[in-house]
Amino acid sequence: RAAPPVGAEPFASPGFGGTRPGLARVLRTCERGRTEDARVGAFAVIRNVLETAAPNEDVVAGSEAAAITAASLGALKDPTLIVRRAAAATFSALRIGDVLPRLLRALSAKDSRERAAARESAAGAMRAYTETRGARAALDALIAAVRPGSGEVDDAGDGDGDGVGGVGGDDADDAEGFTSRATSVLRGWSESLTEDQAREVAAGIAAATLRNPGVTAIVRVASALAPRVGEPPACRETFTAVRAAWSASRPASLKSSETSANADDVFESLAPLLLLRTLPLEAWDDDHLFSVDESPSVPDVLLDIALAGADKYDEVRRVAAELHGRAHPDASSESRGIRLAEAVVDGRLGRARACMFSLCSSLAFRGIDACPSHSSTASPAATRAICARVLGDLGLDDSDQATKTRMGATETLASLVRAELEDADVDRPDDDTDGDGDDPPTGDESRGGRSEGGLLEPADAVGSPLTKSLANIYVDPLAAPTPAARREPLIRVLNGDDGTGNGTENGTGNGTM
Repeated sequence: RAAPPVGAEPFASPGFGGTRPGLARVLRTCERGRTEDARVGAFAVIRNVLETAAPNEDVVAGSEAAAITAASLGALKDPTLIVRRAAAATFSALRIGDVLPRLLRALSAKDSRERAAARESAAGAMRAYTETRGARAALDALIAAVRPGSGEVDDAGDGDGDGVGGVGGDDADDAEGFTSRATSVLRGWSESLTEDQAREVAAGIAAATLRNPGVTAIVRVASALAPRVGEPPACRETFTAVRAAWSASRPASLKSSETSANADDVFESLAPLLLLRTLPLEAWDDDHLFSVDESPSVPDVLLDIALAGADKYDEVRRVAAELHGRAHPDASSESRGIRLAEAVVDGRLGRARACMFSLCSSLAFRGIDACPSHSSTASPAATRAICARVLGDLGLDDSDQATKTRMGATETLASLVRAELEDADVDRPDDDTDGDGDDPPTGDESRGGRSEGGLLEPADAVGSPLTKSLANIYVDPLAAPTPAARREPLIRVLNGDDGTGNGTENGTGNGTM
């Protein structure tokens, strides 16, 4: 009954601080009402005023919206749950640009109840804005609130995403922590999205990432949304946006060598790659199934970037090689095997290392499926053969490039062996590892089933196909040699290696590229 008089009250004249007297009394009750019923009732009046307004009608002045927001934030500290919930519901009735930045700041409060209420309120405000203005507009409002800068939040909801957050600049000393806390709101919001809304959000975050290369906050938002928008079919919007960006302009890593590699160019090239990096394997498999006729092929472009000129956009080449390893093996293994063999034959060691880096990534993500047995260029046998050739041809070359390439071949062989071990363990779920007969499978056994010994140490089952395979690449000097293993190992201590420190640095610190 109090709502119509409060809503119809004339706007305040100077002297009331920009808030009308009736509204000011209600706000005081929200914060300092003697009973919880009084405080809950006061918030109900505020919501009634806000929710009965006509579309695009401002029933409260800007200063009044700020006062309502402040009162609601103060009530998030109320010891009574029902009051905190009433305050949280009020945020959903306010314009998101008025409340979201303040709610995100409240996520750093010392009181855990206040932080939880602020997170719930922010997610609720985004859900309410999604219902009235669309999921894309809600996403743009959050991006505007978290990205660095100063000024007013773009709360127009027009989907242009060009607003500059008013909180990032104030939290410059804790920008990373602020962004991390802010993106925690997205889980509660994204879980409520419908399939169509998820596709809308996927397209929106892709556009924002590609339009603002180098803005870390937006990449973090994309990562936080990946569990929802990375699922099919929403993930198809991401691949579509990346293909469109590549078609519009060649990847910077493929430009002529005369082009300088400044920071802007690197970030522009990284933007689509970082976007793809947020996607789960399920998304890559879906793209393989549903993008047969799409151009350009994402795995093909990634491999082209990874094999671009040495020492140009090295960060971009590394990320591209890693992402190529995530692609479905049917779309990536054959071309990678061909390019690896060509690079080794031609002596292009940088390209060979890039292929091996991609293969190691694929073995890590895909296991032995990364090397299809039916492939003449990418099968386990073909992979061992090409690595053996690298180790043999470069055995006496002490140059830095040759050393890195040998280490790349060694890492590739190690990754292949690990994948074979894991695959063998999966194929034998009832294997009794200690031979005493009382080891029923629990479902929690580690992949590979090895509790001790080196990664390349042969299995104990003498004569098994796996042991014969391992014996072809490694001889354990501490084990009794099997007939198949009585020969020189292909993996040797590097000539001139002055200790394990250098080997570790070359193999891990510098990578295979």
